[in-house]
Amino acid sequence: MLFFNSFSEGTDGGIDAIFEDKNHKIVLQCKRYSDFNSLYQQLKNLEFHILMLCKVF
Repeated sequence: MLFFNSFSEGTDGGIDAIFEDKNHKIVLQCKRYSDFNSLYQQLKNLEFHILMLCKVF
């Protein structure tokens, strides 16, 4: 089980969190969208970057 330290809501309405131990560091960034279409459009805009990250890992 992982326990994340979270931070207060940012100006974009999202919440960030971090998990760290001696071997790992995970940064979590959560966003809020008013509807599915808003989320979908954002993902389409980031599709290239997401695919590049998948190739790195």
